[in-house]
Amino acid sequence: MTPYQRARRIYVWRGSAIVLLGTAFVMLASSYCAQLTQ
Repeated sequence: MTPYQRARRIYVWRGSAIVLLGTAFVMLASSYCAQLTQ
């Protein structure tokens, strides 16, 4: 595996992790706001 491929794989993993964290954060925030409005 070339260093370019390794860096690209790390970049893809980091991007997917950020997307997952962002989705979880949005879901938590929306459920929290729903509890506040009830």
